[in-house]
Amino acid sequence: MATGLLFLPAGASSASNLEGDDTPPELVGITLDKDVLKTGEIGTYTIRFRDENPIPDQRYVRWLVPFPSFDWPYITTEELHDGQVVPGSLSTKDDGVTSFQLQFRVLDDAPYGAYDRNTSVILEDAKGNHISVGLEPFTVDDPEHPIDNVPTISGERTVGQSFAGSIEAPGAEVMFAWRRQTFNDFVDVGQGAEIFAPPAWYGLNLELTATATWPDGHTLVRRDYSGYLQGIEVDLGTLAFDSQPTVGTPFKATFIPNPELPFTMPWSEIRIAYSSEQLRLADGYYVALPGSEGKPVRASLSYRLPVGYFASSEPEIASIMAPGSMHRSPPLISGTAAVGKTLSANPGTWSGNPDGHTYQWLRNGTPIDMEVLPRYQVVSADVGKSITVQVFSYWNHLVAMPSAVSAKITPVPGSQSAGQITVGGTFAVGKTVTAKPSGWISDSKLTYRWLREGKAITGATKPSYALSATDHGKKVSVAITATKTGYHPASRTSASASVATGTMAPGKVAITGTTRVGNKVTAKTSGWSTGSTLKYQWLREGKAITGATKPTYTPSSGDRTKRVSVRITATKPGYRAASKTSASATVATGVMTRGKIAILGAGKVGNKLTAQTSGWSSGSKLKFQWLRNGKTIARSTNSTYRLGKTDRYTKISVKVRASKPGFATTGYATSKYLAVK
Repeated sequence: MATGLLFLPAGASSASNLEGDDTPPELVGITLDKDVLKTGEIGTYTIRFRDENPIPDQRYVRWLVPFPSFDWPYITTEELHDGQVVPGSLSTKDDGVTSFQLQFRVLDDAPYGAYDRNTSVILEDAKGNHISVGLEPFTVDDPEHPIDNVPTISGERTVGQSFAGSIEAPGAEVMFAWRRQTFNDFVDVGQGAEIFAPPAWYGLNLELTATATWPDGHTLVRRDYSGYLQGIEVDLGTLAFDSQPTVGTPFKATFIPNPELPFTMPWSEIRIAYSSEQLRLADGYYVALPGSEGKPVRASLSYRLPVGYFASSEPEIASIMAPGSMHRSPPLISGTAAVGKTLSANPGTWSGNPDGHTYQWLRNGTPIDMEVLPRYQVVSADVGKSITVQVFSYWNHLVAMPSAVSAKITPVPGSQSAGQITVGGTFAVGKTVTAKPSGWISDSKLTYRWLREGKAITGATKPSYALSATDHGKKVSVAITATKTGYHPASRTSASASVATGTMAPGKVAITGTTRVGNKVTAKTSGWSTGSTLKYQWLREGKAITGATKPTYTPSSGDRTKRVSVRITATKPGYRAASKTSASATVATGVMTRGKIAILGAGKVGNKLTAQTSGWSSGSKLKFQWLRNGKTIARSTNSTYRLGKTDRYTKISVKVRASKPGFATTGYATSKYLAVK
């Protein structure tokens, strides 16, 4: 790890000198006051360099001297050395060379040997320009306190024996301490040069610490490690088959422990394996599946030993599997071989007490998809075909070869029983009745025939039937026939019921038009049953008006101020008649048409004038009045007027008005003036 000497700016006075400075410090030389150091001694480096702008202030960060140049790492109680800049040693001479001194102390437990040049210091100026310079090597040694860098551990690295520790340290008194490795640390296990490693320390590491103390009180500590301890080799024993391994015949292997074992085995289990599947039975017995004959079979021992022991060899035994059979008798089929019936399969007999069975039903020797249960329901596709079953047995979830195929059976069509029929709805003309089947065989096709007096009604082949006038008073029923592939047909006829007279729902009727004397009004109908015949009867104050039986009616003068309504009666074959009376309306006074009047004749004394009328209401009575210069001429109320001498040089006109029973009298209409000469 490289560390350095860091020079920091002293103040603003140096800033101008640093402008444009990109040259790092130049090393002039490094010297060490001594090449060989004792543990605990202090060494001094003198470092000389040249820089463009030397600064009289400095701060040392830190540095590390590396491990000695051995081929193995050496661990001390702390960092090997800790260096410090000697206060006041920084100075610059006239020739521009700056120097300072760096002192370090060799740790008391530092190992002896040569230390290399891999450690360096970094010289850096205020602009960040820097160089890394290596330090001079040195050697740590102490002739007054000679000692090996590591102690020696004698003995094979195996548990169950003692280990001895030693170290060369002339003139010193040496104390030994042992520690044993744990999961993530070491724990003390003994003092002295020797220690016994019990089997429980198998796979662990031992640490030996040697502490040497000389008469002058100087003490050094050295350590070494045993490495991971090996276990004790033992012969476990042998395995043997109780009989020749044979397909279909239970066999097992027996373990014979070595009587000289220094312990009782905590756990062991015999496992048998060969090139085909094997089935584990109770009490350690195995059964081989068919197809294993002629193949090798091997028994091995799985075990757990006390800590610190391992087997010199794995107990096992091998043989060749002899031929045999698992299957003893074929499966059997029971049940009625007809469509819709359920067949059952007996698995037959097997060796080795199977844990269970699976089944495969076959049609003409071909497996039937998804039919793998011990029961099978015969379907229409099986009629006239050969149905067989094959059984697969398994032990410990390992499937063996299938059994022989059972004897075949040939299914016949099934018999389906007729279900029930109820008919919902009202048996009356105009109503719809519906056949509701229940209890018929699943997925069968149902056809319908509606019957009138036991005979088929043409076209009535749907589940529902609308009763017509033809059915009135007749008995109606429905016949259902069920057909399904693989089954014989089944039929049933429902109970019959007489069709009653239908009931028509009355529609609506309203009077349209202005209800007044002389104005035609109309009965507007809607919602009456299709095909029905409508009859009309107009009513005055709720009583029938003689002869008023048409869809329209013109109120007369006798209807004025009376309430008029219309009653509709609908008739239809097979139905009861239905009636509906409109809301009534009061007949208002009639309004006559006001016509025109003109004078015919020449305006000359002695001539006869005639009042000509047009456009007045039919049947109205007209009243005339002749005028002279706009004033009434006495006794001149006819439609004609003869001009006299009195009329000369006057203006003659005539006015007329109409009246009629039940109508409001019109106002007068006056002709144009006729000048008389």
